[in-house]
Amino acid sequence: MSIESLISDGRIAFDALMTDACIITKPGVGPAVINEATGAYTYPARVPVYAGPCRIQVKADINSNVVETNAGDREWTYLTAQLQLSVRTPPGATGSVDAVDVDHICEVTAAPHSPSLVGALFNIQGTYHKSQAVYQRFRVHEVVA
Repeated sequence: MSIESLISDGRIAFDALMTDACIITKPGVGPAVINEATGAYTYPARVPVYAGPCRIQVKADINSNVVETNAGDREWTYLTAQLQLSVRTPPGATGSVDAVDVDHICEVTAAPHSPSLVGALFNIQGTYHKSQAVYQRFRVHEVVA
């Protein structure tokens, strides 16, 4: 069996595991605008780069951290997780998996096997590169107070 056929078989098997759906956005372009009456800033709308199947895998291990803020009166916990996507943009998805990058935000829009995951937001922290990838992996943090 060739390496090409093994990778292809692995990709087909992985695609069957992606039962969740998400939308991934990047910051909008343009300056923030201040509302003189309220003093609040309005930022440009986020721009979608990918919407389609995904998989979230949380790693509850040494990479999960509890961090105290400088104020000292509040703790923030973030869990290290992986956002997993197909190597190629799957049929029916919009945008491109190739456009996903660091500092983008992933919002889970469907999770039939974990309904409480819907609405969760993950900040993409980094990418993992492999020469024979069956799926793409992105290191993400979910901030929970």
